[in-house]
Amino acid sequence: MKPAKLKELLLRSLSSELGKNDRAILEKELLADYRFSEGFRDRVMKSIVTGKAFITGESEILRSFDSVFIRVAIPGAAAVIILALSLLLSQGSLSYDTLLGIDNNVDGVLISLLAE
Repeated sequence: MKPAKLKELLLRSLSSELGKNDRAILEKELLADYRFSEGFRDRVMKSIVTGKAFITGESEILRSFDSVFIRVAIPGAAAVIILALSLLLSQGSLSYDTLLGIDNNVDGVLISLLAE
């Protein structure tokens, strides 16, 4: 039965009395018993016990992690190298002050802010 027809029957059953035919259809659809195939539970438990269920999933996760790591690590390393070269060329050194972005004028600005 189409979901729209089932919805209409359900809503009608809430507001008014349904005929015998409609009530039988509604009960058949709402009380359906869906089951797995014969032996499904045994097959699942056997695959869990033998470990086959987790081996394929674990290898897929590791493979995708390696792929993502390489795609992020290489551009990240390149960005760090470019930043270090840029600081070296603009400031002339790679001191802690240069890496943190502290300039000599910052000390004077901080002292004037504290004095106010």
